[in-house]
Amino acid sequence: MDPESRTLRTFVLVATAFVVFGGVAGFMVWWLAQPKPALPTAPGVDPTIRPVDFPPSIPQAERAALRAKVDALLAADEGSPAAAAAKASLVAAGSRAVPPLLDAIHRASTGAGFSAPENRAKVRAATGALDGIRARLEPGLSWPKTPPLDTAASADALARAWFAWWSTAAGGDAAEKSSETPVPK
Repeated sequence: MDPESRTLRTFVLVATAFVVFGGVAGFMVWWLAQPKPALPTAPGVDPTIRPVDFPPSIPQAERAALRAKVDALLAADEGSPAAAAAKASLVAAGSRAVPPLLDAIHRASTGAGFSAPENRAKVRAATGALDGIRARLEPGLSWPKTPPLDTAASADALARAWFAWWSTAAGGDAAEKSSETPVPK
């Protein structure tokens, strides 16, 4: 066999492999860059980040106390005793503490929004309390672990998940008809 044809065959094989792998890589880039349609949501689920007010059944004094606890939670350093005490107090308040926590997330989304690290810290703090409240209201139901909120997109996704949960758990009509959040079935 001629040594030239053997070298040529190796070259053709390597060149073909590069062309095939390049084509696959080009296809993957094209495919992953295509806009994806929005995920369908169940009827009645509203993931919109919006201001949330208390139901009329909660007296003004309790509203002020809950807002003060939320402000204390957001102002405290993460992991501090003050933050832990505020979180425990809000979890003990149950579903009555959800509206001011969601409203705090809404306030964090305005202005600089979730791109500001201090606003993502507020979302993390509110999420910690909401996790405790949700676990108390829905015992036995597991939720995925809270992802690290290192980007504006991750904070936005988590905020929308909480607003969607509240719209199905008790937000809106159900919260106004009852002083406690019904556990979804």
